Amino acid sequence: MKRIRQCSQNIDWNNPESIDNYRPEDEYEYLPEDTEIVDEESVNPTYSSHTGDTKEIHLYPCTDNSLFLTELIHVPDDTLDRLDYIKEQCQEEQSEWHKEYIERIKHDDDLVRMNTFLAKGWGRFSVPVGYPRGDTFDISFDKDLAEKLFDSAENKNLSKHLSVERVLQLSSGLRWC
Repeated sequence: MKRIRQCSQNIDWNNPESIDNYRPEDEYEYLPEDTEIVDEESVNPTYSSHTGDTKEIHLYPCTDNSLFLTELIHVPDDTLDRLDYIKEQCQEEQSEWHKEYIERIKHDDDLVRMNTFLAKGWGRFSVPVGYPRGDTFDISFDKDLAEKLFDSAENKNLSKHLSVERVLQLSSGLRWC
């Protein structure tokens, strides 16, 4: 059986009785195995914001482990720490820090690669039908679908040095927003 995120529960996280009634398994609707979830030709990985702007939806790993992130995009282990340090320096020095931040990292390919990956992940991909924007996908539930999601990503080449199985293992799930 395949499942899609349903979010049908109304839980008040400030009420202990309501929290006791929370059941994660109720958030999914199970579909027959032959149900088509991904239609790569017709799914447009964009959404309209409240302002009417069209924005792209990108695929990201669920992990925030810096060693896993560096392995996913093949950069040195200290890249995320260096990037965070430069960002903190720029934020302390200027209120309009972003331009200076880009200026400082633009000559280091590893820093640029990490910054781009944090901002855009593996890029646009084929969003599965029935999943809301900002959803996550537990890879252990359906590895075939997880592989389809990853294979449809525009910038999956950032992780081309790894097998798809290793990418999914390091990612600890997939998310999109």
